[in-house]
Amino acid sequence: MIEIEGPNSYLRSEEARIHAQEKTKSSRPVHRGKVQVNNRLRRLCIKYAISETEFYDLLINQDYACAICGKGKWRGAPAKVDHNHTTGKVRGLLCNRCNLALGLIRDSPETGRAMVKYLEGDAA
Repeated sequence: MIEIEGPNSYLRSEEARIHAQEKTKSSRPVHRGKVQVNNRLRRLCIKYAISETEFYDLLINQDYACAICGKGKWRGAPAKVDHNHTTGKVRGLLCNRCNLALGLIRDSPETGRAMVKYLEGDAA
């Protein structure tokens, strides 16, 4: 053990430093990211009235990909729960971009069809 003289010498000793590190490690969550994900998932399930099992079923049924673009990565953001704003029924899980696109057209199928027609070069 290395002893250091003066006030707070115990706090500066090697033994005390190791003890403090071990105590800190044991008191904090092992996986902070996992805790944050679990809290977010709980909030989503409450907000959209689905169980965690239903959320994971959606994820598995969609092959861990966005229901619209099919990309397997969530582009750094967690999956967004898409739902019908009138009925509240959950439709699927989307990536951030697809969720934003639906929001910008206000979930209008007519606007979506017009956009597809325009993109395919058949716009009037």
